[in-house]
Amino acid sequence: MFTGLLIIAVLTGGALSWFASVNPDGLEWSVERVFGRSALPGQEHGITPALKSIQEKTAFLPDYGFKEPDGAKKNNVGPSWPAFDPGTSVSGIVGSAMVLAAVLLIGFVIRALRRKSS
Repeated sequence: MFTGLLIIAVLTGGALSWFASVNPDGLEWSVERVFGRSALPGQEHGITPALKSIQEKTAFLPDYGFKEPDGAKKNNVGPSWPAFDPGTSVSGIVGSAMVLAAVLLIGFVIRALRRKSS
């Protein structure tokens, strides 16, 4: 059973992630409608900029892809669909593995609590 779930998770995260919509999701759409841009206005002072800086330096898969090397030029061509991208595949596989691990952990906790109560 676990092997089947693992195979499905890898296929879903690795291959079906290529077919994800290039359009903004509901949250991005609503933020853009309210603020006129797809991201919330950033703060200039406080802990938020410090945490944002740490996240930008340490993120392994920012925006569901591999981090661009310093000085690398961004491709100005719009996103294609389906987007055959190794970064998207790794992001999908890692995300699927995290969800599968969380579900298994919750299952083990529920099983342990049931054994303890009976």
